[in-house]
Amino acid sequence: MAVKKDTPRIINNDIYTAVAKRTSLTKEQIQECFKAYSEIVLEFAEVSNKPLDFAISLPYIGYLQYQRYHNNKTKVSGALRYFTDGANVVDADLSKFKTNKEWDRLTFSVQPAIQRRIKEKSLEMIAQAQKSKELTERDFSNEQKE
Repeated sequence: MAVKKDTPRIINNDIYTAVAKRTSLTKEQIQECFKAYSEIVLEFAEVSNKPLDFAISLPYIGYLQYQRYHNNKTKVSGALRYFTDGANVVDADLSKFKTNKEWDRLTFSVQPAIQRRIKEKSLEMIAQAQKSKELTERDFSNEQKE
């Protein structure tokens, strides 16, 4: 059974609709564009001789970057325990978790101009919230004095 998430989010259909309203394209055409873009990203993921830190542009927004990730994990933090025969607790053999693997990880970087704009808006919203909180506290203290 699916769990409903409380976090606000914009789902794919919302993106298709919003872009369709701003362009002359239909929702189906926009969906095809995103599908084609994901296929391009997957094609590059399958290339074995791509250079380290290889990036794919997402026009006007940022870029996706493949990075070589090294995991030289020699111990697992915390105690790993599992239950056997009902209530008997047995410590796990941590040597099984020792790994020395490399793999490509995909990261997303937003353009600096977009990051600045988001930061400015966030700071404005925080300042407004603090100002309204100060006004509310001042009004509350004035009511108590009367």
